[in-house]
Amino acid sequence: MKSIMKHEKLLYYALILACTIFSRSFFPIPGANPLFAVALFSGVKLNKTRAIIFSLVCIMLSDISLGIIKGYPMFGSWSFFTYSGLALLALVGHCLRKVNPAWFLVISPVLTTLFWAWTNLDPWFFSTMYPHNLAGFGLCYLMAVPFLKTAIWGNLVWLAILFSPRIFKGVVCKPSLL
Repeated sequence: MKSIMKHEKLLYYALILACTIFSRSFFPIPGANPLFAVALFSGVKLNKTRAIIFSLVCIMLSDISLGIIKGYPMFGSWSFFTYSGLALLALVGHCLRKVNPAWFLVISPVLTTLFWAWTNLDPWFFSTMYPHNLAGFGLCYLMAVPFLKTAIWGNLVWLAILFSPRIFKGVVCKPSLL
């Protein structure tokens, strides 16, 4: 019985991984991908180490997929900011694992904004798109506001999907998987 549950859990997380890769590769709405929600969700459902590893594997494989399918660069200076931000989100999820999942929908805009602020340091700091002064810093963040709006809504949708009791209380998978 435990072996069956272990295989079901493995299949369940493989499905999340496949959905993450597929959604980033074929529905590339900037900022509206499941990575943020997957990091928080894995932090709640897995131990710290596994949550961080799972989150990083999701983004790494989806970055590689984007590189192969769309020709995008697979890794760059942005990788540090994005990967470390997702690892931190997995830790936040782990710290909040005893909180009612509905709270994730409430705190998501704040966490999204913090993630956005962290990851937007890269284009200002490492590229030549913006001058390396206060005006360039402000312009960098001003130009990224549309991505923040999309990310807030996208993260709310993905969190609702992952944390929805209706989906995870026996409709799609057995409650024992969670």
